Amino acid sequence: MERFDLDTAYWLARAARAAYPDRRDTNPGQLGMERVRVFKQGVVAGFAGRWGDSIVVAFQGTPTPNKGGQPLDFAEAVGISLDCVLTPQQDVPGMIHRGFARALSTLNTLMSELLCNLSDTRDRPRIWLTGHSLGGAMAVLAAQSVSDQPGPLPCVYTYGAPRVGNRTFTQGYTPTHYRLERRKDLVPHALPLYTTGLPWPLLPPPYTTGLPWPLLPPPFFSGLPGRYKHTGIRCCIDGDRLEIGVPFESLTDPLNTATSRLGKEHNIDTYLGDLEKKPRITYFKPQA
Repeated sequence: MERFDLDTAYWLARAARAAYPDRRDTNPGQLGMERVRVFKQGVVAGFAGRWGDSIVVAFQGTPTPNKGGQPLDFAEAVGISLDCVLTPQQDVPGMIHRGFARALSTLNTLMSELLCNLSDTRDRPRIWLTGHSLGGAMAVLAAQSVSDQPGPLPCVYTYGAPRVGNRTFTQGYTPTHYRLERRKDLVPHALPLYTTGLPWPLLPPPYTTGLPWPLLPPPFFSGLPGRYKHTGIRCCIDGDRLEIGVPFESLTDPLNTATSRLGKEHNIDTYLGDLEKKPRITYFKPQA
């Protein structure tokens, strides 16, 4: 497993920020990347390029107006996020978010093209994938789609990303994934509906119970409460502290979001600000 690295986490957070429309035209080159390729097909948007001997792919999060997004793009992202019943998919272990699954064919084709265009002859580069919020979900699925390629397993760093699939999907997920979360960020703690960035106060904290929630309409019963589970290693960042391998799904986590200011706590710029402080790292589990 690729060891967590604070400098890499910061650099990839900058890449995740650069994937938004208001930064995409200028920042990738400033990150020291070469052969940059910008892509956009529906919610699958961002850029890729060479970073030394590696390939980096950064996925755009929900394209809100304050980050240069267009109303139609925002509406499409919201529609995909709301389609959150778990569904099986060919060549994917377990079940995944049905809205995210609609992007799978695009992700598979995109990753094949990027690896072909950015890999040199007899080159088996390290692949890094990153994204914030919805972009994090796309990064998780994209890494899974190329995990059987020759060479090192992909490594994923996400920021404020939602759950993507169920326990079986998580157990079959082989790429290294470090998911950075602020303790009061609603998106990683709540159901995938929060991918839109909109609060949804009637939803219960997921995976604390398998019981239906009476305030939800019947279509949600089959896909939501108690069935989604995060992939990867949870990394809680809060000011000058960064805790690696923190247990998830405790009853205190939903309570931490009670006073959350969603715009600030979930903003990629807040994550960047914390990482710039070079927080002190604590490991809950020893790393190999």
